[in-house]
Amino acid sequence: MIRKRIGMKLLLLLALFGGIALSTAIQPAKAQGGSWLRWLIDVNFISSTASPDDIQMNLIVQIGHTTQSGTRIIDDEHVEPVSCLTVGSPQVKNGRVTLDGASYFQCAVPSPKEIALAKWGITIPDQSAANLDPFVTGRGLLDVNSGATNPIFYRDDIQFGVTYDDAAQNSTLNVLFGQDSAASTSFPAPLTAPGRLMKGRFNRVGPNSFAPQFEAGPWTPAASPAIIANPIVISHLQSTVFVGYSPATGEYFEGTLGSLRIDPGCETSG
Repeated sequence: MIRKRIGMKLLLLLALFGGIALSTAIQPAKAQGGSWLRWLIDVNFISSTASPDDIQMNLIVQIGHTTQSGTRIIDDEHVEPVSCLTVGSPQVKNGRVTLDGASYFQCAVPSPKEIALAKWGITIPDQSAANLDPFVTGRGLLDVNSGATNPIFYRDDIQFGVTYDDAAQNSTLNVLFGQDSAASTSFPAPLTAPGRLMKGRFNRVGPNSFAPQFEAGPWTPAASPAIIANPIVISHLQSTVFVGYSPATGEYFEGTLGSLRIDPGCETSG
């Protein structure tokens, strides 16, 4: 009788552990690269009777995972409105803002690190290197009387702007991520057509190598340098950003801007 009970218990234990092993075996491997967190900034301009100079800026923080096949899946997303201060008299109409060379927006962007901790209990580092393709993209046009340098977006480690050479009647785009910058070759006109696409992108071509790429309306000017062979390190802490102004140079954007998207290309894990 005792032997029978021991045998029954042994069978139950074997079944239990076998079930656990089987259950573990059939669980799909969720991630090849594991879970990740990333963030980006969206900027839009909303006109209203009550406030004719509205800027709508959102910090978007995403968590997700990478499948075995390498597909990135977003599991959850948090959109945090950003508080902005309007300086001067920008004019907003039809989803665009016209800046007169003395107006801009100053915005206090919350910390993606703090949002990750508060929302999901995830701790990420203060900064990390870009492991995707960081880019800034937007639409706009330059005033024909604009100054030489027209900063579009400024943060200490992310900057985007367009320079205009009145004598040569051409423009160049400039972008900075981390401590590395690139400039386009000139394209043969100021951005004088409404809604012209402007884009600066660092295509990741190696672990710490990036190939800058630019678009300006119908033009795809070459980039200088052609390759950046440095890690692109981006902060995940609270920051102050400017639209239409650079505190580093004291220069302003003069012309019209549409929506902007700023993506630092950082996927980081806790």
